[in-house]
Amino acid sequence: MTDPSDPSSRSLRLPGPHSIAHFISNDSTFSPITMSSPASPDLTLIPLSSFVASSTPSPSPSPPAELAAFRAAAAASSAAALVLAAGQGSRFVSPHPKVTHPFIGRPLVTYPIAAAAASRIPSVLIVGHRKEEVAATVRGYLEGMGEAAAEVAFAVQEQQMGTGHAVYLALCGALPEGFSGDVIVMYADNPGMDAALVASLLDRHARLKAELGSSYAATILTGSRRTVAGG
Repeated sequence: MTDPSDPSSRSLRLPGPHSIAHFISNDSTFSPITMSSPASPDLTLIPLSSFVASSTPSPSPSPPAELAAFRAAAAASSAAALVLAAGQGSRFVSPHPKVTHPFIGRPLVTYPIAAAAASRIPSVLIVGHRKEEVAATVRGYLEGMGEAAAEVAFAVQEQQMGTGHAVYLALCGALPEGFSGDVIVMYADNPGMDAALVASLLDRHARLKAELGSSYAATILTGSRRTVAGG
């Protein structure tokens, strides 16, 4: 029994309502993850408090109107993207956050956001290290997009405790309660993401869900992009 008002007691269903499609690299193929056996205990319902060592998530730094617009877009969508931009990037020596550095004329962090936007998928940007600078970079990019701007909300990961923790914070702090779409996890420093790759992943993800049913958990993107193009 869980208390819905307590974020630490909320649960993450892997096949449904939340199915996670996880971007590992930009040069990739898709592989399904399935649960062990139909006769096994239902491992698809995982209490978030069982693997997250965290206090209550910080409130989203998004202004109320921005957060409301994002939640409305997410509620109307069949998917939401979580863009991981909280890490320090300690091997990248620079006075600025790694994800704000330009690549072919644009900050790295804008590539996954643009890929999601082109697929009409709203994004949660998880920020932490130098969060004000990262958020300002993204907001400047969105302003330049004008009417084509993506719906983006922000979640804060003060302690960088890994991908699972970042997903937990986004689910509890930004996405609307009861969101039932697919969750796409992308890295902010991956400029290889584009709308075509997102569309291919979502298509494969949907087909695997239909084929594997309740034993289905996630689609992981890894390997050769050429293989992806071949289906």
